[in-house]
Amino acid sequence: MSTTVLPPSTDSAGFNGIRLGVFLVLAIWFVLVVGLGAQGAFLGKPGVPPIGMAIGFTAPILVFFAWLRLSPAFRDFILTLDLRLIAGMQAWRFAGPGFFCPARRPRRHGGRPRRAVDDPWPCA
Repeated sequence: MSTTVLPPSTDSAGFNGIRLGVFLVLAIWFVLVVGLGAQGAFLGKPGVPPIGMAIGFTAPILVFFAWLRLSPAFRDFILTLDLRLIAGMQAWRFAGPGFFCPARRPRRHGGRPRRAVDDPWPCA
Protein backbone atom coordinates (compact mmCIF):
# COMPACT_ATOMS: atom_id res chain seq x y z
CA MET A 1 0.00 0.00 0.00
CA SER A 2 1.40 3.38 -0.93
CA THR A 3 0.43 6.89 -0.05
CA THR A 4 0.83 9.84 -2.35
CA VAL A 5 1.40 13.19 -0.72
CA LEU A 6 0.89 16.24 -2.87
CA PRO A 7 3.06 19.28 -2.13
CA PRO A 8 1.28 22.53 -1.29
CA SER A 9 0.32 24.62 -4.28
CA THR A 10 2.92 27.19 -5.25
CA ASP A 11 0.31 29.36 -6.96
CA SER A 12 -0.21 31.83 -4.12
CA ALA A 13 -0.77 34.88 -6.32
CA GLY A 14 -4.53 34.55 -5.92
CA PHE A 15 -4.27 34.53 -2.14
CA ASN A 16 -2.61 37.94 -1.71
CA GLY A 17 -5.95 39.74 -1.42
CA ILE A 18 -7.30 37.12 0.98
CA ARG A 19 -4.13 37.26 3.09
CA LEU A 20 -4.48 41.02 3.34
CA GLY A 21 -8.16 40.67 4.28
CA VAL A 22 -7.36 38.07 6.94
CA PHE A 23 -4.57 40.25 8.32
CA LEU A 24 -6.86 43.31 8.47
CA VAL A 25 -9.67 41.37 10.17
CA LEU A 26 -7.27 39.95 12.75
CA ALA A 27 -5.69 43.36 13.38
CA ILE A 28 -9.09 45.03 13.83
CA TRP A 29 -10.24 42.19 16.09
CA PHE A 30 -7.06 42.50 18.21
CA VAL A 31 -7.44 46.27 18.63
CA LEU A 32 -11.14 45.88 19.43
CA VAL A 33 -10.54 43.18 22.05
CA VAL A 34 -7.69 45.08 23.70
CA GLY A 35 -9.75 48.29 23.77
CA LEU A 36 -12.83 46.58 25.18
CA GLY A 37 -10.72 44.70 27.71
CA ALA A 38 -9.06 47.93 28.87
CA GLN A 39 -12.51 49.46 29.38
CA GLY A 40 -13.66 46.44 31.40
CA ALA A 41 -16.32 45.36 28.91
CA PHE A 42 -15.65 41.68 29.62
CA LEU A 43 -16.05 41.98 33.38
CA GLY A 44 -19.30 40.79 34.84
CA LYS A 45 -20.99 41.45 38.14
CA PRO A 46 -20.35 38.88 40.89
CA GLY A 47 -22.70 35.92 40.62
CA VAL A 48 -23.81 36.78 37.07
CA PRO A 49 -22.55 34.83 34.07
CA PRO A 50 -20.12 36.92 31.99
CA ILE A 51 -22.24 37.69 28.92
CA GLY A 52 -19.57 39.97 27.41
CA MET A 53 -17.03 37.18 27.60
CA ALA A 54 -19.48 34.74 25.99
CA ILE A 55 -20.02 37.16 23.11
CA GLY A 56 -16.27 37.69 22.79
CA PHE A 57 -15.79 33.92 22.64
CA THR A 58 -18.53 33.07 20.13
CA ALA A 59 -18.49 36.10 17.80
CA PRO A 60 -15.11 35.29 16.15
CA ILE A 61 -16.23 31.70 15.55
CA LEU A 62 -19.50 32.85 13.95
CA VAL A 63 -17.70 35.42 11.78
CA PHE A 64 -15.20 32.78 10.66
CA PHE A 65 -17.89 30.29 9.62
CA ALA A 66 -19.92 32.98 7.86
CA TRP A 67 -16.84 34.13 5.93
CA LEU A 68 -15.96 30.52 5.16
CA ARG A 69 -19.42 29.88 3.72
CA LEU A 70 -19.78 33.14 1.79
CA SER A 71 -16.30 33.45 0.27
CA PRO A 72 -14.95 30.69 -1.99
CA ALA A 73 -11.53 32.41 -2.10
CA PHE A 74 -11.34 32.45 1.71
CA ARG A 75 -12.40 28.79 1.81
CA ASP A 76 -9.64 27.86 -0.65
CA PHE A 77 -7.12 29.86 1.41
CA ILE A 78 -8.13 28.08 4.64
CA LEU A 79 -7.94 24.67 2.97
CA THR A 80 -4.32 25.34 1.93
CA LEU A 81 -3.15 26.09 5.49
CA ASP A 82 -1.04 23.58 7.40
CA LEU A 83 -3.21 21.49 9.74
CA ARG A 84 -0.54 21.57 12.44
CA LEU A 85 -0.70 25.37 12.44
CA ILE A 86 -4.47 25.34 12.72
CA ALA A 87 -4.44 22.76 15.54
CA GLY A 88 -1.82 24.76 17.42
CA MET A 89 -3.79 27.98 17.10
CA GLN A 90 -6.94 26.27 18.35
CA ALA A 91 -5.07 24.72 21.28
CA TRP A 92 -3.79 28.14 22.35
CA ARG A 93 -7.27 29.58 21.95
CA PHE A 94 -8.58 27.18 24.59
CA ALA A 95 -5.46 26.95 26.76
CA GLY A 96 -4.93 30.71 27.03
CA PRO A 97 -7.82 31.47 29.40
CA GLY A 98 -6.65 28.60 31.59
CA PHE A 99 -3.50 30.58 32.39
CA PHE A 100 -5.21 33.88 33.16
CA CYS A 101 -8.45 32.98 34.92
CA PRO A 102 -7.01 31.24 38.02
CA ALA A 103 -4.32 33.90 38.37
CA ARG A 104 -6.96 36.61 38.52
CA ARG A 105 -8.48 35.32 41.75
CA PRO A 106 -6.60 35.45 45.05
CA ARG A 107 -5.77 32.25 46.86
CA ARG A 108 -8.11 31.09 49.56
CA HIS A 109 -7.28 31.57 53.24
CA GLY A 110 -5.52 28.18 53.43
CA GLY A 111 -3.15 29.02 50.58
CA ARG A 112 -4.89 26.60 48.21
CA PRO A 113 -5.73 28.00 44.76
CA ARG A 114 -9.40 28.39 43.91
CA ARG A 115 -11.13 25.53 42.12
CA ALA A 116 -14.18 25.38 39.90
CA VAL A 117 -16.28 24.11 42.81
CA ASP A 118 -15.24 27.15 44.87
CA ASP A 119 -16.28 29.60 42.19
CA PRO A 120 -18.21 28.41 39.11
CA TRP A 121 -17.32 31.58 37.15
CA PRO A 122 -13.56 31.92 37.73
CA CYS A 123 -13.09 34.61 35.08
CA ALA A 124 -16.07 36.77 36.04
